[in-house]
Amino acid sequence: MVRPSRASLERTLITLPSLRVRGLTLVVALLFNLLPWPNPVWAPDVLGAAIVAWNLLSPGSVGLALAWVLGLAMDVQRGTPLGLYALSYCLLSFGSIALHRRLTGFSMGGRIAHVAGLFATVLIIAMFARMIMDGRWSLMLVVAQTALGTLLWVVLRTAFYRLSLRRRRTQRLRTESMTP
Repeated sequence: MVRPSRASLERTLITLPSLRVRGLTLVVALLFNLLPWPNPVWAPDVLGAAIVAWNLLSPGSVGLALAWVLGLAMDVQRGTPLGLYALSYCLLSFGSIALHRRLTGFSMGGRIAHVAGLFATVLIIAMFARMIMDGRWSLMLVVAQTALGTLLWVVLRTAFYRLSLRRRRTQRLRTESMTP
């Protein structure tokens, strides 16, 4: 077995942005979710995609407790049965943490398929819980939200990954300028 050199490992490792930056991205995603949308079927769940993107980039960076609190905030704002968004965000967080190691072996297409499956599973569970509570369900909502969530995940994953690489480059430049 050939082991990669330390220099190549240092080039491929990313440094996560600070807790403040990660928190700011989650607050912006929450504020985006709080915007009034004329048709809620086509309203993207930016916060759910951000939770998945951060947890796939660094498992546990958005834990279950934070996902639960953000979900409760969405439940209160949207007027849904209390705990529905909280359950969805916890399932998204847990699923993305569980999938983290598995996804490293797949190409981008395979990752997209897995994340779409994660979004679809969580939406079906939430739809089933909603159907038990008030009798409403919609297959179109599951399909639309799965597609939107997956597309949003691709965009946010790319943005968060570049943000992480940018931070690593600036740290490297800072240390190189300090050496004589």
